[in-house]
Amino acid sequence: MEDLNKYKEIHQKAEEIAKHLREKQSHSENEMLLYERNVYKIESELLYEELLNAEESLELTKEKYIELFNYAPIGYITFDENYVIQEANLTMTEIIGEKPEDLIQRRFSTFVDSESQNLFYSYVENLKKTKLKQTCELKIKRKNNEIRYIKMDSSIFYFKLHNSLLILSCIIDTTESKKNKKIIEESENKFKELSSTKDKFFSIIAHDLKNPFYQLMGLSELLVNNFSSYDISKIENYIKMIHETSKRGYNLLENLLQWAKTQSENFKPNPKDILLKPLAIDSINLVIGNSVSKNINLSYDIPVDCYVFADQNMLEIILHNLISNAVKFTGRGGSVSVSAKKEKNYVEICVEDTGIGIRETDLGKLFRIDVSHTTPGTDKEKGTGLGLILCKEFVEKNGGTITVKSIYGQGSSFNFTLPVSMCQTV
Repeated sequence: MEDLNKYKEIHQKAEEIAKHLREKQSHSENEMLLYERNVYKIESELLYEELLNAEESLELTKEKYIELFNYAPIGYITFDENYVIQEANLTMTEIIGEKPEDLIQRRFSTFVDSESQNLFYSYVENLKKTKLKQTCELKIKRKNNEIRYIKMDSSIFYFKLHNSLLILSCIIDTTESKKNKKIIEESENKFKELSSTKDKFFSIIAHDLKNPFYQLMGLSELLVNNFSSYDISKIENYIKMIHETSKRGYNLLENLLQWAKTQSENFKPNPKDILLKPLAIDSINLVIGNSVSKNINLSYDIPVDCYVFADQNMLEIILHNLISNAVKFTGRGGSVSVSAKKEKNYVEICVEDTGIGIRETDLGKLFRIDVSHTTPGTDKEKGTGLGLILCKEFVEKNGGTITVKSIYGQGSSFNFTLPVSMCQTV
């Protein structure tokens, strides 16, 4: 109201001045007119200067806002109801991996990974429906196809004048924290596995390794105390039992030492080019006695020019364990075969038997140190429970894999791979 009255006063004054200009003006009147004109001029200049200061202040505020917007440590982005990007700060462009000029007017949905597409669309629809701030976690795909994980906090704004809406989102790159979380989880799982391994190790030492010594002491004590009263056949039987018990104890101790060695971080294989057939024959010869006593047909089918690249000591232990197991769990009159075939980058070796097989519920226990699983052979032969675990450790240390197929009551097939050697046939 005050501004309106002032305007009326100025307007009235202007009319009066205009009226006097039509008449002959005196010198004093001219001076007054010049004076008033100067007043208006000075006033206009002051107003113009004030306007320039206001514009400069506004521009400075705008620059500060843009700088704050662009260099904020989190990403800011706005997009419309069709997901078309209207604004994005520099942090956001770094997260997505695009230049600022290449980001505007593109659909944000095109950067969302296919696994997160449905979640993103539901997220936006929920924003429209509730008009409340929403949070979600998405996977986005960068220009180089690298996957990033983001946490997205969004609010929706309606503009009645244009009958449109904008979605303002704050985005945090959570990729590193996801990786760190995964590393922590893997470390925890490894710790649990090591703890189970330690428990199993001490269980074997406390129980399985002590038993052979108890038997040795018991049997030897019987012989010492009753040697003169026992007939030769009974003495011979006891000596055989002592021999078998000591052999079993030695095998267990040997396996324990070999397995313990593999658990060291400094333990590394010493691979070299190995001609497979002679090594396999040596392992077969070690169990010839047992196979003959059980009338087991023991055969092999290995190419003469088949070379592998592996640690020889480890390969000998793998072959010996698998072949001796096959003989142990095959009944009289059965068969055991060892074969190998060359592929492009690896050699696949198979130890197959027609033995008692393995129950399906037990297949998952075979290569686990934290699960106690041992079965007597067809002639009541006892195992250490560590042989297959060693095989898996050694195969993997040499860059291969090991698998098992079995039908209970019909037999088993253990297949493992090793890198093929580039050595040429002589």
